[in-house]
Amino acid sequence: MELHELERKRMLKLLLYLLGGKKHASDIVKEVGGSRSTPVLRLKELVKAGLVKKTVSQEYPYHVYYELTPKGVRIARKLKEIDEILKEGERGG
Repeated sequence: MELHELERKRMLKLLLYLLGGKKHASDIVKEVGGSRSTPVLRLKELVKAGLVKKTVSQEYPYHVYYELTPKGVRIARKLKEIDEILKEGERGG
């Protein structure tokens, strides 16, 4: 995955949301917003890139969870740091 690919719709929001730990797929869709298909597609891309890990529960009803990989955590932390710097500028810092 290259940097410009993170510009895709909802990609940054997904990474930052997952920085909070393992999340249920339906909670991710609710939090990230937009159509259901967009976050699902972006999650597949992030899994393929090795930034997110997908886990499916072994018991019925099956649940799907997503969490950041160590590489995904590193990237999300950098993004959060950039976001905080940008917000400092808004507060006159």
